[in-house]
Amino acid sequence: MNKALFVSIVIRTKNRKEALQQVIASILASDYSNYNLVIVDDGSSDGTKEFLQKHYSQDKRFILIRNEKKISTAFLYNLGVKHSTGEIIAFTDDDCIVNKDWLKELTRPFIFSKDVMAVGGLSYVKNTNEPYMYAGGIFGCNMAFRSKIFEKFSFDPNLKYSHYHDERDLIDRIRKHHFRIWYAERAIVRHFELYNSYRENKYFQLGAMLNRIYTEAKNVPLAQVLTYHILMFRRASSLSLELHKEHHFNIFTASISFLKLFYIVLFEIPVKSQIRHKQEERMLHRAAGGDI
Repeated sequence: MNKALFVSIVIRTKNRKEALQQVIASILASDYSNYNLVIVDDGSSDGTKEFLQKHYSQDKRFILIRNEKKISTAFLYNLGVKHSTGEIIAFTDDDCIVNKDWLKELTRPFIFSKDVMAVGGLSYVKNTNEPYMYAGGIFGCNMAFRSKIFEKFSFDPNLKYSHYHDERDLIDRIRKHHFRIWYAERAIVRHFELYNSYRENKYFQLGAMLNRIYTEAKNVPLAQVLTYHILMFRRASSLSLELHKEHHFNIFTASISFLKLFYIVLFEIPVKSQIRHKQEERMLHRAAGGDI
């Protein structure tokens, strides 16, 4: 019989004390016992810090991290990875509930093959049979990695414009370099966030677009950088214009917004994406032989 792998479960949270209690309760009720929880509190002000300290500060299964400076959700992911001690590092969200056998099913592919470096599970919207986003994808609410993959890769903290695309960027880079990724459809999480409401919000859409532009820009050849970013600026400007009309911004406010967008898309993203791409390549080949 295979020994259960030790898993560190990373949960990022901010001002969702009640929801956080539910996901913690679902993990503690699971049929898997070889784990610890790394809770990364992103400066909550709703009593989350006090709740965690009161109930879990003396529990050896818990590692409590408090972040006071807002940077990006990817930064919080990396903070969780840094404090993880498991051979496997799993992730779920603070507004989810995991199935009783979630960890058992999520770790099964890692036991099956030592070549598997990342696993995604099946996530549903609330108590329905509707897939969260889409089935077959790997999302932050239900994913796991062999810890040693983080010797080569990390979440990109420059993805700061929204919390979208951070895990996708990492998965795409792992896949690009031909590491094995597995989908475990029996590893089930239920996502209780009212995600449709904010994903229809144009502020969210603009931030998500900027994150997507950034991730794509890392792979744009230098000769095409200018053309690419001019095209992306036109698309982002169009969405920004819709925002201004929707919220009846005055000319001054609209002008400031466009200047800021101009700076982000045509200067900040091109520079930071190219620098980050070089850093990622160095990190990938830093270990002797370039292998994991």
